[in-house]
Amino acid sequence: MNKAVRNSLILIISMVLTFGIIWLIYDVVKGKPVDSEQTNANLVDGNAGLDNVINQLFENATVTDKVTENAVEENEIKDTDKKDDKNEEDEKESEEETSSESITSKEERAIELVKKEWGDTEGLYFSNDAIDVEGRYIVSVHDKSTTNTLAFFLVDVDSGLVTKK
Repeated sequence: MNKAVRNSLILIISMVLTFGIIWLIYDVVKGKPVDSEQTNANLVDGNAGLDNVINQLFENATVTDKVTENAVEENEIKDTDKKDDKNEEDEKESEEETSSESITSKEERAIELVKKEWGDTEGLYFSNDAIDVEGRYIVSVHDKSTTNTLAFFLVDVDSGLVTKK
């Protein structure tokens, strides 16, 4: 065999072996694919704080309802010996309705405070966009004809403080 042919074969065989070894190492070392569910669970969500605040508000409303229900039931037991099941269910339903109304009324109160701060509301509409981490409502003012956002306000309903962003 010619010396040039032999050197070419040795070079080709060594290249094939090198690529094979590299491929085996890569196959062993590479990470396994991650499920998309795991990927989404590991990502930090920018709205996580907002979701937590909203969840806490609803949980607080639920806890308040339960405490109120327990207090009402204790008072009823002390006052009367027996009560119809229908009456108790009606009272529980009415209490649940008032808690959801109080949350809605806070949203409406936030919009009313912004309207008072803004002044003339002709040709405008107001929307309650979100609740920030501190529990303040974010209310935006929009032009009806162009739907452009004119301003944002942070509203602390409990103290009545309205701050323009």
